[in-house]
Amino acid sequence: GCARCHDHKIDPISAKDYYSMLSFFSDISPHGKGNRNHVAISDPADKAAHEKAVAAKQTREADLQARLAPLEEVFIAGLAKRRPELKLGTGLAKGKKDAWVVPDANRGKGVKWEFTYDKPADNWFEIAFDDSKWRKGRSGFGAPGTPGSKVRTPWHSSDIWLRRDFRFDTIPGQLTLKIHHDEDAEVYLNGKQIKTFKGHLQKYTEIDVTDECLDVLQTGRNTLAIHCKQTGGGQYIDAGLVVDQSTTPVPVLVAKYGGEIFGETKFAEYNNLSGKLAKVQSTQLKLKTEYAMAVAEDARRKMWILRRGLPALKGEEVGPAFPTILDSSAAHVPDDYAVGKASGKRRVLAEWVASGSNPMTARVMANRLWQHHFGRGIVRSSNNFGFIGEKPTHPDLLNWLANELVAGGWKLKRMHKLIMMSNTYRMSSGGGETALARDPNNDLMWRHEMRRLSAEEIRDSILNLTGQLNLKMGGPSIYTEVPKDVLATASRPGAAWGNSPVAERNRRSVYIYVKRSLHEPFLSAFDWADTDNTCDVRFVTTVPTQTLTLLNSKFLNDSAESLAKLLAKAVPGDAKAQVTRALRLATSRKPTGEEVDDGLELIHGLKAEAKLDDSEALQRFCLLVLNLNEFLYLD
Repeated sequence: GCARCHDHKIDPISAKDYYSMLSFFSDISPHGKGNRNHVAISDPADKAAHEKAVAAKQTREADLQARLAPLEEVFIAGLAKRRPELKLGTGLAKGKKDAWVVPDANRGKGVKWEFTYDKPADNWFEIAFDDSKWRKGRSGFGAPGTPGSKVRTPWHSSDIWLRRDFRFDTIPGQLTLKIHHDEDAEVYLNGKQIKTFKGHLQKYTEIDVTDECLDVLQTGRNTLAIHCKQTGGGQYIDAGLVVDQSTTPVPVLVAKYGGEIFGETKFAEYNNLSGKLAKVQSTQLKLKTEYAMAVAEDARRKMWILRRGLPALKGEEVGPAFPTILDSSAAHVPDDYAVGKASGKRRVLAEWVASGSNPMTARVMANRLWQHHFGRGIVRSSNNFGFIGEKPTHPDLLNWLANELVAGGWKLKRMHKLIMMSNTYRMSSGGGETALARDPNNDLMWRHEMRRLSAEEIRDSILNLTGQLNLKMGGPSIYTEVPKDVLATASRPGAAWGNSPVAERNRRSVYIYVKRSLHEPFLSAFDWADTDNTCDVRFVTTVPTQTLTLLNSKFLNDSAESLAKLLAKAVPGDAKAQVTRALRLATSRKPTGEEVDDGLELIHGLKAEAKLDDSEALQRFCLLVLNLNEFLYLD
C-alpha cells in the first residue's frame, strides 16, 4: 500500500514497518517455470491404492525373476558348452555398454554405405543380396541446409536405398537405432523390417529396437538396410546402431537356442514365465496427481527501505520486525527454526500472528465469524480495522469474543455454537415502527437481519433438497454443466471447461473449478465472489436475471424434476401429501392448510389449462417450491 513509498498518511504504519514485514518473505523463490513451488495434493486413498498396486507389481516381478534365474543359469552354462563360437565363457558379458557398430554421420568422417537411386530388386534388403554394383558414399545422404543434417553425400532424387554390413562377435543385450529422416523411411535388419517412419524430423532420435530384432540377430555378418522417400522440401537420411555388450542377452539367446538347450518341456516353462514377466513389466501404474501452488525459500536475501518504492534507491537495511504500533520488539529467529533452505522467519511471523499477545488477529477472526452468521461484522469493513475503516458497533462484544476465541484454543466449532445459541442470533427479523425509525440500519442488532443465501448456499441447498447432493470430501475440482452459449464466449471454446461425471458434478459448490475468465453462470448470477481480488463482503443484488435463472435454467428445471420424482416415490398418487411434503422439506416447518391448498390449486390448473400430465404438473410445482423466498432467505 501507501507505506511502500512513504510513511502512511493516515494509519500509524511507517515505511520501515512495511519493509520490515516484507523482510519475512524476502527469501521466497519466484514461481517461474518447472512447477518449482508446486506441492502434490493427491487424494490419500488414491495414493494409498497406487502404492499398494506398485508394491504388488514389484513383488510379482521379483517372484517371476527368482523363478527364471536358475533356468537362465542352466541355459547359459549349457549354451557355452554347445556353442563355443558365441564366446559366452563363464556366462558373464564383458563388452562395452555403448558400442557403435554402425556410426552415424556425426561420428568422425562418417562410414561408407552402399547406395543406389534406382529401384533395386525386391530382395534388396536381404542379407545375401549382391550390392557389389551399387555406389559407395559416406553418411549422411541428403541436400545441404536440411535442418539437423550432416550431409556428406549429396542426394537429390525422390528415393534412395542404402545397405551397410557389420559384424557381431557376441550377441548384444540391447540395440538402439539412432536415425534422422526427411521424409518417409523403412528400416530393415537381416531381411526383417524393424521400423517404419512417416514425415520428417529436424534432429536425430533414438529408438530401442531390441525386441524387434530378437529373432534375426546373429554372430558374424549382419546387414542394416534403409529405404527413404522424399516428396518435397529438404531431404536427408542417416542412421546408426548402438549396442550394449555389457549384459548377456538371455532372451535373445533363448529365442534362438532354447529348444536345443532346454528341451521342449523346460523351453515351454521358460517362455511361460518370461511372458508373464513381460506382461507385468509392461503394466503402467499411473497416479493422477493434482498440484497446489505453495511457498518455498531458495536463498537468503537482504531487505532495504526503498525510497519512493524504487528498487534502485536503497536506503536503510532492515530485518524482519513487527509493526511498531502493535509490537515494538524485533523478530528473533531461533537457529533451530531453519529447515532445509527455509530460514524459519515465516514461522516466527506465523507464531506472532496467532499469539495471545497479538490482539488484532483474534479480533479480526471473531469479526469474520460474526459476519458469517449475521451477514455483516461488528466492524462492517472486515478488511479494514484502520483509521479509515468502520468503527465497531459493539467494541466490548468484539473484544469479549476475541478473548473467548483465544481462551478456547482457537477452536472455531466452539465459537459457532456460542454465537448460534445466543439470544441475538435467535431473534426474529420482524421490525417495529419505533425501532426502525431510531435504528434503520440495525446497528444495535435489535433484530435479526433477513439474509439471502449466498450463491454456493443456494446451489447446495437445491441439490440437498432434491436428494442429489454428493457429500464426498476432498479431491480435484469439479466442473458443472455450463450452457454451450456461455462456452462459446471463451477464447478456446472446446477447451474452456471440463466435463465431470454427474455424481461428481453434484458435489458441494466449494469444489467447483474457479476460472477467472469463465465464471460458473449460476453462481455468477447470485453475486459470486470476485475472482480477481480479495472479497471481504459479498454485495447482495436483486436483479431480473436471478429470477430468470431460477425459472428457466436447466439446472433448476432438472432439479425440480428430481424433486418431483422423489415425491412421487415417497407418496405415490397422493397430490396433497406430495405438496405437503415438498413444502415441509423446503421450509423446514409444517405448511399451513392454505399453503397446501394453493399448491393443489396450481397443480390442478396446470393439468386443466396447460394440459400437463400428473408428473409434469408436479415438476412445475416443484420449480415453484425452489423459488420460494422462504427457501432462498434466512428469516
